Order: sequence, then C-alpha cells, then structure tokens
Amino acid sequence: MADANGDVRFWATRSTGYNKLDWARRSDYADKVVSAGEVTRDDVVLDIGTGNGVIAHKVAKISDHVTGVDISPEMLKHAHRNGQDNPKFAVGDARHLNFEDNIFSKVFSRMMFHGLTDGAKLAASEIHRVLKPGGL
Repeated sequence: MADANGDVRFWATRSTGYNKLDWARRSDYADKVVSAGEVTRDDVVLDIGTGNGVIAHKVAKISDHVTGVDISPEMLKHAHRNGQDNPKFAVGDARHLNFEDNIFSKVFSRMMFHGLTDGAKLAASEIHRVLKPGGL
C-alpha cells in the first residue's frame, strides 16, 4: 500500500537542496521535455510531480492553462514565483488525483514515476483517467 506520508516526509527533506541539482537546473533538458509535449496555446496541461515547477513554468509560456501538482508542500514552495496565476500549483498525490475525468489535453511527469515507492500503476491509471481522449 502506498505510504503518502512517507513520501511527503522524504520530499520535505529533499526539497532543501533540490534546486541545486544539475539536472533540475538545466534549461536545455527541460526545454526538450516541453518540446516533446507539442504544447499549444489552447492545451489544458497538468504537470504531475511538478517539484520546483520548472516544467510547469516553461509550459505556461505556451499554454494559458497549466496546473502543477506535487505531493510535497515543501517542494511547491520552490515552484511559486512572482505571484503568477499561470501556472497554478496544488498539493496532491498522483495516485489519487483530485480532478474530473478527461479534462487535460497534455500531462507531463518528468521525474515522478521513479520516485514512487508504491502505486506506480495507480498513478498511471489516474493520469489516463484525467487525460482527454487523444491527449498526450
């Protein structure tokens, strides 16, 4: 069974140095991830495991509707910048998303699945549930 509390504690600890990691700061890597998503202005985008919000902020330069979700309130403290309305950020668990079915046209998850200690299939199912038919 998934231990969300354990995940929250882990990421609270990890959040203090996360923005210093090379791959977390590399703009070229994030640009390639966003490019692969083929985002358009009209896309409604979800970034699962948004962490410090790098992908969500890059996607928000293209799409007017971006939401970043992370299990860690501590990680999300690093995601909020300049009081922007887009992207929006929310605390949430990828294994139990608090969204209606079929509402996102694009879903990103750059570095979340490898960090799940339990429940990867449930998270994938939830992502599929909230993704519109034909979404990416």
